[in-house]
Amino acid sequence: MWINLFATSLKPQGRAALVMANSASDARHSEADIRKALIEANLIYGMLTMPSNMFYTVTLPATLWFFDKGRRTSASCLSTRATSSPS
Repeated sequence: MWINLFATSLKPQGRAALVMANSASDARHSEADIRKALIEANLIYGMLTMPSNMFYTVTLPATLWFFDKGRRTSASCLSTRATSSPS
């Protein structure tokens, strides 16, 4: 539920990015409803799912959330899944 606080605390034209472990992104019930409402309210303009070991100190896969409270268009949320390159 803290993601709602994060998104709604932005200034009227505020923009931000958040890194969250994929396990935390797997929302159910009320958290899923809150995240759906954030997308429908046009606060989240993109999500990028990263594979494991993309960050130096963290081995968990993560999702980057991009917020834009001043976004005027009602375009849908862009969701992309990045994959690690083959060895």
